[in-house]
Amino acid sequence: MKWGTVKTFVTVLLICSAGFGAGNVWGQEPAKASNAVSLSDQQLSDLADRHQKLIEKLGNREKQELTSSEFTELQALIHDYESFLLRNQENVTAYLLFGKLLRSVGQAKDAFMVFLKVDKIDPNIAVVKQQLGNYFVETGKWQAAYPFFQAAVDLAPKEAIYHFQLGEYLLLYHDLIVEDGILSEEAIKKTTRGAFEKASELEPENMDYLFRTAECLEEEHDPDWKLILESWDRILPGCKTDLRKQAASIHKARALFELKHDGDAKKILEEVRLPVLQETKKNLLERYDKKTSEQDAKKEPEKSDMQENSARVNMDGKV
Repeated sequence: MKWGTVKTFVTVLLICSAGFGAGNVWGQEPAKASNAVSLSDQQLSDLADRHQKLIEKLGNREKQELTSSEFTELQALIHDYESFLLRNQENVTAYLLFGKLLRSVGQAKDAFMVFLKVDKIDPNIAVVKQQLGNYFVETGKWQAAYPFFQAAVDLAPKEAIYHFQLGEYLLLYHDLIVEDGILSEEAIKKTTRGAFEKASELEPENMDYLFRTAECLEEEHDPDWKLILESWDRILPGCKTDLRKQAASIHKARALFELKHDGDAKKILEEVRLPVLQETKKNLLERYDKKTSEQDAKKEPEKSDMQENSARVNMDGKV
């Protein structure tokens, strides 16, 4: 079993509504045919503004947690999105915003159908691939998710989040992916490490990416502990909070234990004082104390055998 706990698989929705102006022109009739596109843009702008304000009001609550007035406002916005899309059936931006809204209020299946529609209109949008992959993972269809996460990376290679999420997926489903023959052990190891390293390269100040890259090295089947120690040494100076710093220190201590520098490891752990990290610290110390005891126990029979053989030689007078 891997050391530590694999973090909850994170889904990140990167749909931006920037670029739309303000204004409510619902019901306005275009004066000229050439104004039709402009009117459509203005109507979508109004939807986007209402959408943003409603999401700010609702926070992270889902539909069943809303008040009666909030629910009515949400249903009106959903209805208006649907009406707009009936008139503008190829408007990718509207579909993306609508999918974002549905997902944010807990209508994951409906959002999936919207993103699936977008993918048929334009199969080259990275965030759509990401959202389809998310849905497959969340509904237990993890095998179906892989090509979508990989496609997101291929379509937007300069977006760190897609590399990071691909790495998280591969790390979380490592054993199943190998058992299912989707990737070989060597291929998944190389791809996972590469995904995290690329995310860190693209956003070198993002501590989440740096941490995960180093943790990925630890979770390999044959970890390079010297490389891992060097990684945590590079990360520690950039830690801005006590929690980050002390969490990184625990990782560094683990690398030192593995490299047989027990004294240095324990000295570092003495500085880990935050209550939230005490259980992890305790488990790490117990694990390596037990490991040391087991190694010492193995040495004792070897020592006894050597002493017995030495005594036998002396008794035979063949020294």
